[in-house]
Amino acid sequence: MAGRWRWQSFQNRDRAEILSRLRSRPGGQIVIVHYSVDRRISNFCRVYNRADLNSAKVVWAHDLGPAENQELVDYFKGRHAWLVDADDPPPKLEPYPEGASSDSAAERQASPQGQ
Repeated sequence: MAGRWRWQSFQNRDRAEILSRLRSRPGGQIVIVHYSVDRRISNFCRVYNRADLNSAKVVWAHDLGPAENQELVDYFKGRHAWLVDADDPPPKLEPYPEGASSDSAAERQASPQGQ
């Protein structure tokens, strides 16, 4: 069991650093987290939230594709939207691209401009 906690603590530290940076920013934040298909089924997940999403300073969400991501961004209008690619070591926090409803994080990575 101790080994499992050590493994998770590395991931938790990355998430905690991102969360700390976002909490220091003014206003509400929403973070769309992209995982590769292989990572999506792992035991560790960066996406978990407070019970009351509407009053949370930071809301975390899985990358569900362009249309559903845009629905979340629209629902949480007024929050700054971010994208985290959870496969990057360490994960990088980037502004969620405006007009991202026309392409997903996976498509951005596959395109020559995303490299």
